[in-house]
Amino acid sequence: MRYVYRIEAPHPEMPKPSRLLLAKSDILSLFSKAPQRVYSRTQLADVLHHNRRSWHLAAHTTAPDFISFLIKHGDLRARKFRSKAYGQEITRYSWGEVSPYELGSGLIDYSQKMTMAAMQIADMNV
Repeated sequence: MRYVYRIEAPHPEMPKPSRLLLAKSDILSLFSKAPQRVYSRTQLADVLHHNRRSWHLAAHTTAPDFISFLIKHGDLRARKFRSKAYGQEITRYSWGEVSPYELGSGLIDYSQKMTMAAMQIADMNV
């Protein structure tokens, strides 16, 4: 009686997990603990850039890859705002539940906020 043993990989059709999946708990933890809950695409790209090395992510991981990962595996939601008057669409990303105020304040960048604050101060001094 003879036995023939075939040695095969357990699941040859299964790809290796991506670096994003391997770093999933660290990535999601960072966003869950962050005080900021509304992000622009640029801000999310900056988070990726600043943490790529510590998360051991591949150099070819792009901001759209990162955002798609956060939407699929995390609590990130894309919020689209359209202006009929200006013919523009702006996308902001929210982590978890956010108030309309938080979403609205995420539409204005820092320089605009500072300009508005200066105008309010000027009005108070008149």
